[in-house]
Amino acid sequence: MRVETGRQPALGANMSESIAHQENRLARVRGIWLRKMGAWLGLPLVLVSVCGAASPFTNVAVGERLPEADLTKLEDGTAPYIGGAKANVFVFFRLDQENSVLALRQLQEAKQRLGERSVHWALIVADSYPLESIKDFVKELGTDMTVLLDHDNELYGRLGVILHPVIGVADAEHVLQAYVPFRKLNLEVRVEAHVKRVLGEINDEQLEAILNPPPIKLGGNGTVAKRNLRMGQMFLKMKKYDAALQAAAKSMDLDPELAGPYGLKAAAYAEQGDCSQALPALRRALELDAEEPLAKAAAERCSPGTE
Repeated sequence: MRVETGRQPALGANMSESIAHQENRLARVRGIWLRKMGAWLGLPLVLVSVCGAASPFTNVAVGERLPEADLTKLEDGTAPYIGGAKANVFVFFRLDQENSVLALRQLQEAKQRLGERSVHWALIVADSYPLESIKDFVKELGTDMTVLLDHDNELYGRLGVILHPVIGVADAEHVLQAYVPFRKLNLEVRVEAHVKRVLGEINDEQLEAILNPPPIKLGGNGTVAKRNLRMGQMFLKMKKYDAALQAAAKSMDLDPELAGPYGLKAAAYAEQGDCSQALPALRRALELDAEEPLAKAAAERCSPGTE
């Protein structure tokens, strides 16, 4: 795969390619050295990244043009990781990492919410994974985004990526407008906000308000309860039923009058075929909210004769 930079110096073509090759090699060596140093010292990867650079993309800063690159598509052929759309979102992920799964599910939600807007989406994974494993992963994920294979982590090294997962947002001129590190909650909201800023739908002030909202003052623990509920709903989608039940229990303890946690509990048991455990939570959820969606779904699974 040939990777070209949009900022080549005024030198001969051969010399430019040689410099680009050396920069790529040095970037990859630096990333490997930082990770090895962190492992040797027992430092978490996030701390290593802070010590090594100010952002997850150590070779491209926000406001700089990203290098051009065509990567191999999972299906067939090649495609650029940054397309011709007004906004471009790309993410580096790993198959064997739970945070990558959470990030990609939230990204899919952001894509659906943004609808038909001019946005190009690309998921980038190292080609060191078996091809069938990548295909199985994507099929289970249920995404319709373009999946690209990074040969020998060349683009990974070119950008100087040292975190997984990490998301980049670029404009139509392929200028990096934002990098979005992983977070378990509201990642899709942050990505959506950055995309809308690139599209000109919101301004900097509105973007800042979304990314850093003022603290909500409530009389109880409602905010934390809803946070646990959202986490549990993600675990349910991943079929991690024990984790979903634990999140539902925490949410119920914090706000016993919130219908969602009871619906989550009912759904987690119903998905496992345990309707005797699901029904009490199902009834309580529908008492609090007759339209609670997870409770209604559990009721369909646990119709008479399925207990």
